Amino acid sequence: MRTTWDCIVIGVGGIGSAATYWLSKLLGKDVLALEQFRLGHEHGASQDHSRIIRLSYHTPEYTALTPATYDAWAEVEAESGQQLVFRTGGLDIAPAGQEAVLASYASSMQTAGIPFESLSAREAMERWPQWQLQADDRVLFQAESGLVDPRRAIQTQVALARAHGATVMDETKVLDIQPHVSGGADVITTGGTFHAGNVVVCADAWT
Repeated sequence: MRTTWDCIVIGVGGIGSAATYWLSKLLGKDVLALEQFRLGHEHGASQDHSRIIRLSYHTPEYTALTPATYDAWAEVEAESGQQLVFRTGGLDIAPAGQEAVLASYASSMQTAGIPFESLSAREAMERWPQWQLQADDRVLFQAESGLVDPRRAIQTQVALARAHGATVMDETKVLDIQPHVSGGADVITTGGTFHAGNVVVCADAWT
């Protein structure tokens, strides 16, 4: 087992598997990803059947980033042949007195040139009768919102990363990260110590 890598990714959930995939496209076999549990475990933030993806956010800075997420997932889907993003449309709902929340969403999307619809409660319930809203509720609808299947996404990104030459080790817990005298860092794990010029920590709550 080699011990020196260009980049080590710690954590192979939704973010870590994505980091591993994109790094593997740049660095190939010089990427190592470490996961403390078995791949596909249920102890993290990504292990579920769905996570939201959307263009509607409360600040222009967030909203400006959102189109790139769709582009990134589209590239993963194209390379893998797997559908990961499911566009369902999304509703943002605010009760009377809290219209300012929706106003910030609307302003952010207008700034980014993202189309959306502003609806009354009655109009929303006519289109989606499963919703029972108050008469003075306000609603924004954005058609590109939807879901990402994180379990399938993690599996897909790990498979693609390995195909690009990356090494992914599960059941390997990171115990410490220490700066190395010659640069980079030593990553001390239950499976040995590895050295890398760059370390990406994607450990979420386990940090």
